[in-house]
Amino acid sequence: MTVRLITLLLVLTHPLAAAEKEPTRILLVVDASTSMNSAFGQGRATRFGTVRTAIDLLATALEGIKDQPEVAVRIFGGTINLNDQLSCSDTTLIRPWAPASEGNLNAVLDNVRPRGGSPLACALAAAVQDLGNPRPDDLVIVILDSLDTCDSDIDPAIEELLAGGEGAEVHFLGPGLPIEDQASLAATGVAFHSTGWPSQFKAVFFAVISKQIPPAGEKIPIPLDPLSDVPFAFRPTSLHFVLPDSTEVMSIDLSTTDRTSPTHPFSATITIGGANEDDRVQFVRASIRPGLPLMLEPLEENNTSLNLEFSPAGWGLQPTVRVSWQNAPGGPLRLVLSREGAPGASWIEALAISGSSGQASFPLPDRPTPVVVQLRRRGPYNTLVLAESPFAAEGRRVELHVPAQVEAGTSLPVSWDGDVVAGDTVTLVPKDSSVENLGPRFSPVDAPSTDLGFPLDECTWEIRFLASRTSQILARKTVNVTQAKAGFNAPTQVSTGADLLVRWWGPGHRSDAITIGEPENSPGEYIAWADPRLGSPAILQAPLDPGEYEIRYLSDRDGVLASQIITVEETPIQIEAPSQVVAGRRFPLSWRGPNGPDDFLIIVPAGASTSKHKDFVFVSTGSPTTLAAPDKTGAYEIRYVAGNPREVLATVEVTVVE
Repeated sequence: MTVRLITLLLVLTHPLAAAEKEPTRILLVVDASTSMNSAFGQGRATRFGTVRTAIDLLATALEGIKDQPEVAVRIFGGTINLNDQLSCSDTTLIRPWAPASEGNLNAVLDNVRPRGGSPLACALAAAVQDLGNPRPDDLVIVILDSLDTCDSDIDPAIEELLAGGEGAEVHFLGPGLPIEDQASLAATGVAFHSTGWPSQFKAVFFAVISKQIPPAGEKIPIPLDPLSDVPFAFRPTSLHFVLPDSTEVMSIDLSTTDRTSPTHPFSATITIGGANEDDRVQFVRASIRPGLPLMLEPLEENNTSLNLEFSPAGWGLQPTVRVSWQNAPGGPLRLVLSREGAPGASWIEALAISGSSGQASFPLPDRPTPVVVQLRRRGPYNTLVLAESPFAAEGRRVELHVPAQVEAGTSLPVSWDGDVVAGDTVTLVPKDSSVENLGPRFSPVDAPSTDLGFPLDECTWEIRFLASRTSQILARKTVNVTQAKAGFNAPTQVSTGADLLVRWWGPGHRSDAITIGEPENSPGEYIAWADPRLGSPAILQAPLDPGEYEIRYLSDRDGVLASQIITVEETPIQIEAPSQVVAGRRFPLSWRGPNGPDDFLIIVPAGASTSKHKDFVFVSTGSPTTLAAPDKTGAYEIRYVAGNPREVLATVEVTVVE
C-alpha cells in the first residue's frame, strides 16, 4: 500500500456548564534543594531535569484548551545556599496563579538552580496561604526526593491542606523516595508515589494530573470529509482510537452524524475499518492537538517475519521469549514487547536492533497478559510497525503458605513455591496497605521458607510476594494476629550478672511478677523478679551462674501466663592492678565483669572478710577506676563483689609498701 497522509482538522468544544465553574487550581510545590541535582535512577538525567521536562509536557498538553486550569508553582531550597542559616525558610512562589496558557509555563523552572536545603514544612505552610481556602477540586503536587531535613513538623500544614477531607487533593511524588519517608507519609492521609526512573516519573505525574485536564464532558469533533479523497481498497465505515495508558478502544461510526470522540489533546493509536472484518488500516500513534492537522501514516506492506521461542519460568529463572526476525529493511529498527492494544509508546520492553535478520530475548511479564512483539522502523512522520506477533504470556506461578491466625509475638512460619527468581521480595505489611508500602522483607530465592516475628499489636497483616522487576504482587496471604494474654520480647542469651531488659505485655495486676529462675523449679522459686506495674521493659539481673534459665510472667490469678527460655553465658571476670602500691595513695586499676547495678570493687587485708574493706568503688563508675591504698603496709586483696546476691567473683593480690 502506498504511504499517504491524511489531514483531519480537530476543533475543540466545551460544555456550557464549564463557563460557570470556577477554574481548576493546580499548585506544584517543587524541591529545589541540592540533592535534586543528582542522577535519576541508573540514567544520566537529573531529578530536577526530569521535573522540568514533565512541566514542559504539561504546558504542551494544555495548549488550545479553552477553559484553562489555574497553575501556580512554588519552589523550596532554590535561592539560599545550604550552609546559610536562612536556608530552612527558603521558599518562593515563582509563578503566581494564572491560566496555564499564560506566562510561559514550560519555562518556569529554566532559571532555577538547585542549591539549598529542604524546608518542606515551610513550603507547605506557604502553600496553604497560596490556596487561601483549599477546595475539593484543588490539586497540590509536592515533588521531592526526601522529606524535610530542617527538622520541622509537616503534619499541621498537611492537615490544613486536606481540611478533614473537604480540602485539596494532595499527592507527594518522589523520585526514589526512601522507604522510611514513605512510612511517614502513610500516616498523614496524603497520596504518595515513589518512582524509579524518568519515564515512570512522567507517567505517574500525568496520571495524577490527568483528571484536571481536560474539563469533564469535553469532546473533539472530527470532520472526516478528507477521507473521501484517500484511495482506500475498501469503503471506510469506522474510526477507532486507543488512548495512552489504556487498552480501551473508542469507536466512531462513520455512517452517523455524531462524529465526536471523548478524547483529549494528547495522542492516540488510530485504526480505520471497513464493512468486512479484513478491511482495516492501522495507523501508528499520532499527536492530537486542537486546531492542528493530524498526520496519519498507515502500516507498510513488507516481507518482514517474526518467530518466537519461549523459555518457561522455574526456580531462579525468569520466563523469556527469544525473538528472531528475517527480511527486515534497512534503517534504525526497534524490537518492542507491549501489551496487546496498548498505545505505541507504552511498551514493556524495547531494544534497538539492526540488520535484516537476528535474534534477541525479552523477559516476559510476571502476570498472565496478552502481549505482542512488534518490529518497528522510524518513518518520516511516525513509527511504522513492520511485523507483529501476538501471544498470551503465561506469567509466573507463585504460592505462599502461612497459617491463617497466630498470636502476637509468636514466630510465624512462611513458605513458598513456584517460579521464584533473583530480586523477588517477600514482605509483611498491614492489610490494605498501598502497593508502595514495604515492611520487613527478605529474598525468597535464597531459601524456600523462613520464620517472621510479628509486632506485638493486634492487627490483620498481609504477606506479599513482590516481583523483582515490577514490584507487582504475585501472591498474597492474610494473617490475623490475635493478642496473647501475656508474652515477652526478650533476648535469648545474656551474660552472667548483666542487666536483662525484658519487654513484656500482660494484665499487670497488683500481685503479678516477672521472674527469672531455673526451668525445673516451681513458679514460686526464682532468682530475681520485677514488678510489671513499673512498666515495660522490666529490668532483671541475670544469674551469676551460667546455664539455661526461664523468664516467666506470674499472675496472681492464673499462674504462669507466659514463659521464655534464656541462656546465661559466663562472663570472664578480670582485675588488673599494680602488684605494689604506696601506702595512703590512690592507685589505678581496670576490670572486666558482669557490671551489675550493685557490683563493686574493694581492697581488704589478705584473708579478711568482705566487711573489713578499707576502700571501695562501684563498678558503675566504669573502667579504669581508682582505689585508695591503706595507710598500713602489708598484704592485701582487691576483690570484685557482686551486689545481688553478694558474692566475691574475682580476687587479685596487692602489696602496700612505704
